[in-house]
Amino acid sequence: MNVLPQVANANHTASQEYLAMTIETSLLKLSVVRARLKSSLYGYASSSNSRFSIADSVEKMHSRLVTQQTALERQEQDMQGRLMEYQRLIELVDGKDGSFSQVVEDLTTVQRETEECRKDLRYGTH
Repeated sequence: MNVLPQVANANHTASQEYLAMTIETSLLKLSVVRARLKSSLYGYASSSNSRFSIADSVEKMHSRLVTQQTALERQEQDMQGRLMEYQRLIELVDGKDGSFSQVVEDLTTVQRETEECRKDLRYGTH
């Protein structure tokens, strides 16, 4: 009777050790795949010019986008200043609650909403 529990226990222990080794092997394989992926993705260098890598390209693109963002922010500030100046001129001509200012305000709203719709269509957001 004592032999059966010892055999079952040894069998259970062997099964647990096999499972642990399988998990360790899988983790090692994942580590190797991760290292290969990282090397192939970030360590890639152009065959024609080995000085340039994907990391360099990404860095240059980021720099270009930051420069473009700065230019757009300046342009937005300039446009905002022009708009405020234009609104002051309208108030001088027609008063604050005049019909001309209402037409201009409606036109501005339509143009702004049209531009937002174009952006949504361009970027595929709804």
